[in-house]
Amino acid sequence: MDHRTSIQATAESLKHLDLAELCADVSYFKRVLKDLRRIDDNIINSLNSLTSRSSNVAESCSQIHSVLVEAYQQRSSLITKCHSLSQEATAQRSQYAAEHPSDKHAQDAYRLAKTNEQHIKYELNVEEIVRDRTADVFKTRCRSSIKIPLINA
Repeated sequence: MDHRTSIQATAESLKHLDLAELCADVSYFKRVLKDLRRIDDNIINSLNSLTSRSSNVAESCSQIHSVLVEAYQQRSSLITKCHSLSQEATAQRSQYAAEHPSDKHAQDAYRLAKTNEQHIKYELNVEEIVRDRTADVFKTRCRSSIKIPLINA
């Protein structure tokens, strides 16, 4: 299965998920992101494989670029939506916990929501690091072949 097919399959499976449920389950959220980051994790192998088999390095680099852009857009959308949902959940649970200070379950729910929000926010930083690393590798390997900048979706 090539990277575009893998990304499309993951995107298709995301359409059938309850986004609120996905975002509330941080471990599941991280597994989905891991699948979507597979292209970045394998960028060196992908570039070596495509550019060594192809007589047109620019075309190969362009193909990988388009897959990267698609992956970045999907991940950015997912992280942004989940971050927004987690902020809403934290605000709601904070308000309820403030109104019910003696309710241990309300306090625990607030702390859990806050922790989930922090984990999702952390993924924004991870995403930036992953993109920077991939951009460096891509630019090094494709600099003379392609003049398309990687987007920061």
